[in-house]
Amino acid sequence: MKFRYKARDPHGLEIKGAMEAPDAKSAAAMLRDKKLLVISVSRELAEFNFGWGRVNPSEVTNFTRQLATMINAGLPITDALNLLRLQAGPALAPAVEQIMGDVQAG
Repeated sequence: MKFRYKARDPHGLEIKGAMEAPDAKSAAAMLRDKKLLVISVSRELAEFNFGWGRVNPSEVTNFTRQLATMINAGLPITDALNLLRLQAGPALAPAVEQIMGDVQAG
């Protein structure tokens, strides 16, 4: 798993970074082994990678909520996807285009 951390070096300077570790406890131990004073260790939220770039989980959440709202309002799925594609960020837009193509192909 990937973790983000804040720590202080022996000179008191704050250090921020990311690291791989099996769990948060192991991540903290690894930082202490490097003579760092651990301030915080938290699991990094996963990002979705559709091959065109990383997509933030909140962008995916907003996309699915908007899609559900449009479909529940009676908008055809292809029209809803087309509207959302126009609003999507550069990492999500190609994925929406592919979904549109798959839906249109049946």
